Amino acid sequence: MSATTSFGVMFRRDYAPELLAAYARRVEQAGFDELWVVEDLGYHGGFAQAVAALAATERITVGIGIAPAVARNAAFLAMEMATTARMFPGRFHMGLGHGVDTWMQQVGATPVSWLASLGEVTQTAKRIVAGENVTLDGRYVHLDHVQLVHPVVAPFTPPLVSYGVRQAKSIALARDVADGVILAECSGPAYVAETRATIGARSRLTVFVNATVDVAAARAEVDTRIAQGRFASQMRIYEGTDVDLGREIMISGPTDTWREQCDRLVAAGADAIVFVPLMTEPPSVLDDFIAARPTMA
Repeated sequence: MSATTSFGVMFRRDYAPELLAAYARRVEQAGFDELWVVEDLGYHGGFAQAVAALAATERITVGIGIAPAVARNAAFLAMEMATTARMFPGRFHMGLGHGVDTWMQQVGATPVSWLASLGEVTQTAKRIVAGENVTLDGRYVHLDHVQLVHPVVAPFTPPLVSYGVRQAKSIALARDVADGVILAECSGPAYVAETRATIGARSRLTVFVNATVDVAAARAEVDTRIAQGRFASQMRIYEGTDVDLGREIMISGPTDTWREQCDRLVAAGADAIVFVPLMTEPPSVLDDFIAARPTMA
């Protein structure tokens, strides 16, 4: 395992927001490098969670995984990004994506082109964060001389911006306009390797992976997830094979075996591995993640 591999934990969307600060502190105290929060429609706001977790900790990186770009005005997105990056230098990782299509439909934000909207919002927000005075009459962004009073310029560094995407064209877009890619749960080593080949060595590759000591529960969740259409792009790579998906796309079993299972993802090209609780597991599952952390050194 590479000495530079970063390990993190996710705070699931199902957990009550008032638990986040204490959860974040425990993640940091256990020696993890990252904490990721979730922005899903009807649950918790991404920036509110990120700032709360950053304020409760001193060292770890906190990422939003992910915010739908098309649902935000690029200028106001840039304001949130810049403010967070300056308050917590070097510790904020911005995750952007298309958003779940049905949710975007619910809020009236369905774009004509998912790809164009993501690229345009991202590129514009990054320009504003960097201090540019931006005027643009694009397909999805319309701005007239927008400039930040407090941009992210030296001695501050811009936040990493990664795309949480699945489709080949979106991953290629991430290579061209973002700093990295976030692969959602159910991304096995073969899919990680394919993504790394597309984005090249420069881009950061963060892999979310369900991890549990309960093998039976892991297999049940695999069955639930692979039945959902949005995971089809990750599953197609295993069509016609006899791969045991329970072991291929999840980490399960005794915590002293997790390092070996993580090694497969690292060898495939992962820079960061983020342990994600199963949908059925409570916040106390963090105890298992903490037990596994010493084996990752």
